[in-house]
Amino acid sequence: MFSKKIAVILFPIALMLASAVWVGAQDATSQSATAQPTPDAQQQQEEKLKLEAKATVLLDQIVTEAQGLKLPENRIRVQIAAGDMLWDRSAARARGLLVDAGAILSQMMLDADRTDRNEIQTLNQLRQDLVLTAGRHDAELGYQLLHSTQQQAATTANAAGGRRFVPDQQGNLEQNLLATIAVNDPKVAYQKASEALDKGEYPTALSRVLAQLQAKDPESFKKLSDKTLSRLSSDSIMASREAAMLSVSLLIGLPRPNGQCDHGSSQRHVACRQWE
Repeated sequence: MFSKKIAVILFPIALMLASAVWVGAQDATSQSATAQPTPDAQQQQEEKLKLEAKATVLLDQIVTEAQGLKLPENRIRVQIAAGDMLWDRSAARARGLLVDAGAILSQMMLDADRTDRNEIQTLNQLRQDLVLTAGRHDAELGYQLLHSTQQQAATTANAAGGRRFVPDQQGNLEQNLLATIAVNDPKVAYQKASEALDKGEYPTALSRVLAQLQAKDPESFKKLSDKTLSRLSSDSIMASREAAMLSVSLLIGLPRPNGQCDHGSSQRHVACRQWE
């Protein structure tokens, strides 16, 4: 058993070790899948299975021991890392770890001292790590955790007697989630972005979604581009700050007057190809 006094030191090291073993197992899997049949192919397969088993046992031990950690944020960090590593091998178990981490985080959000900026920043970072990790593997799970861990908007009195708003990271995180999903699941990203436009919303991540769609789903790219341009009128830009920001984001990728694009930015490069 890990000593509680050194748990904070040992768990990051143990997670790094588990990650290294896991990557080694995945590399072995890839090599065995692409290698030509050889007399020792069976032995290589057995070694690969042993390595995967070691990684799984180590992760199991880490997750179990983490339940004894005093600080819930440390338990959450372990579960996020373990869920991320386990997803490809056991999606159901990984999902359970991430959902459980979300439940712990939701309670922490309710109990948080909103006058403590450090505490709020820690919770926001944990929430971001959890939501984006889930979103990389499962779009709907990412949105589920985004909503279940949403903190209530609140104001707090400061020492001078005024009122101070605690910043809510919901909007930024939702846009980052949309951009993350676009990388691995462009069809879901297209659907979410399209629904937002239908509701009169202008996602700030739309330019990143379009870039991913152009590379991976040209048909959806054209549909979303057409819808975006039809929604962006002079009236909407003047009336909506989000529409104006989106317009600027899209205009960044337009060709320069001399017809040359700045290829130092991948986003500009994609947008240039769109308009050339």
